[in-house]
Amino acid sequence: MNISIFFIILSLINFFLYKNLNQLSKNFNIYDIPDNDRKLHKIEVPLLGGIFIFFSFLLYLFFLILSPSHSLLQDLNFINLKNFISFFICCFSLLIVGIYDDKFNLNANIKLFLLASLIAITLSLNTELQINVLRFEVFNEINLGYLSLPFTILCILLFINAFNMFDGINMQSGLYSSIFFVYFLTSNAFVSLSIVMIISIIFFLINNSTSKLFLGDSGSIFISFLISMIIIHSYNDGYIRDVDTIFILMMLPGIDMFRLFILRIWKRSNPFKSDRNHLHHLLIINFGYKKTLFYIQLLIIIPILLSFLINKIFVAVTTILIYIFVIKSLYKKSKSF
Repeated sequence: MNISIFFIILSLINFFLYKNLNQLSKNFNIYDIPDNDRKLHKIEVPLLGGIFIFFSFLLYLFFLILSPSHSLLQDLNFINLKNFISFFICCFSLLIVGIYDDKFNLNANIKLFLLASLIAITLSLNTELQINVLRFEVFNEINLGYLSLPFTILCILLFINAFNMFDGINMQSGLYSSIFFVYFLTSNAFVSLSIVMIISIIFFLINNSTSKLFLGDSGSIFISFLISMIIIHSYNDGYIRDVDTIFILMMLPGIDMFRLFILRIWKRSNPFKSDRNHLHHLLIINFGYKKTLFYIQLLIIIPILLSFLINKIFVAVTTILIYIFVIKSLYKKSKSF
């Protein structure tokens, strides 16, 4: 099958899925229920965004397997079938953990243990997915040696958690995900997969923008893990030249997560306990939803664009200082403290 025809078929299937959202939601029976605290939407909203996006990913894999003109391992940069199978099993298992969490509210510590275990097993079987050397734009590179595996596991877990915490308002995580896949396209890395994900995310965003569908933990865990794998592959293969670039791509959710962890520990609270002190919550209080979404995209996109033109460390430090200034101004303005 021609890849262009596959993209058309994929779009039609996504259209069908989202057109029949109500019936599918009843079959899955996984909803986000408003609580008038953190969840302020008016009605129960299906948590099927991640399942639908994973289904597009699954269709893409079937296309690669069935199409004689494409190689599964070549398109996904895996050196052998065993490595791909372990990767796919991990993706599917992480999705299941997320679905269970969406439906039954899994304990945070148990969820962390499951995620860490699944990722550790996958990385142990796939050394190509480990970060072995830290290459910087200016400084000398650092060889991680035996720290490669634990460092990679930690990085992936931090990004999964940061992405999950970033998924707080409509369209935010969808737009952030699409920025990654557009970046992969411009870097000529995982082109076909990136187009598949962008198509699926566009359909998700259409429904998410009107609170008809949420991503859910299943979606945030799967997408953030997939992005992490593509980032590592692209870095190891030279499509991404230095860790400075990766830091800038992942910076905003990361520094917001770090601030929240410090704040919660300072208040002697569980660092994984949800609250309404996220950047997007503070912005919404002061500027409303539309401006919040716009400002956050600017805080993500502008540093990425500037990193192509000027020193990445300067861009990162400047962005962090702007973030600190914005947070202090928002707290002062909203009198949250």
